[in-house]
Amino acid sequence: MSSLHPKFSHIYVERQALEHQRTEDLVKRLSKRETTKIIPITSYTEIFNRNKQNFAIQKDVQKYILALRQEDFLYAGSSAAPDFGNTNFYYNTLVLNCLYNCEYCYLQGMFRSAHLVVFVNNETFLAETEQALQRLGEMYVCLSYDTDLLAFENLLGYCKEWIEFTRVQTGLTIEIR
Repeated sequence: MSSLHPKFSHIYVERQALEHQRTEDLVKRLSKRETTKIIPITSYTEIFNRNKQNFAIQKDVQKYILALRQEDFLYAGSSAAPDFGNTNFYYNTLVLNCLYNCEYCYLQGMFRSAHLVVFVNNETFLAETEQALQRLGEMYVCLSYDTDLLAFENLLGYCKEWIEFTRVQTGLTIEIR
């Protein structure tokens, strides 16, 4: 018998995110088992950035970490990544890590942890993008570069929110990965 807890048996929630509406909705949807534990934490980094984590083992017993992003809502895109001729290439990180375990994926070694961080304050990402767009005039934004965002769509609805946002933002092109 394994001493490891089953996948998604725990949901870590930053204290500052506890009362966010999306957190409340996600906790309801994710804690279907009576045994699911909701564990308040100060910062997602205390779980996600711990030393001596075993990515391979954690991948089999992933947990959700719900957090509020406080800064760095947009990152300048790397010159090594394709911008497809677009100016003002940026990306964001709405979610860190992925549900899947593809052998070829660069995410396998990108983070210490295999747990999934969901930043629940998508509205802040949208507002920060709108401000940057007003300043720059046009932007190309890759959504959540560090995950397969479409895999979370039934749970989060972020792709739909960004598509609706893009419809009313002249000069904004998004890429969903």
